[in-house]
Amino acid sequence: MTRRHAGACRHHNPRAPQGGVERHVDSENDELRCAALTIDLRSGLINRRAATDAAAVPERLRRAVIVEGGRVVREREYERTATLTVELIFEADTAKAVYLLDEPAYESNLNQMFVLGRFDAARFDEVFNDFPYARAFRVLARPR
Repeated sequence: MTRRHAGACRHHNPRAPQGGVERHVDSENDELRCAALTIDLRSGLINRRAATDAAAVPERLRRAVIVEGGRVVREREYERTATLTVELIFEADTAKAVYLLDEPAYESNLNQMFVLGRFDAARFDEVFNDFPYARAFRVLARPR
């Protein structure tokens, strides 16, 4: 299982409000630029730019997810056979992180419950939420 994340996409900008991640989104073209990647959020294509690879074949995104306050506020599906998801994490309208995940990492409990805020309310009670720093859940008793 390959886990890819935004190590290359996290650009700290000390001038950004609350020390957030610099937002590299061209809103006119709906593009996200992260180091050697350009992600077209309209078409769902990932283009890798490398000095030695002038004609790289673009990869497809499976989905793009925008998270604010620990909840999914927008999700767009592109191609079901693709394996990569980009997650853009915002806090108070400031981009805090961008994650590029393969399908097993996207489906993990850590991602689903902690990052996306998706959990079964019949089985879990969220007792603390200080997203993106901490989140705690209580396991509820099984119904009889």
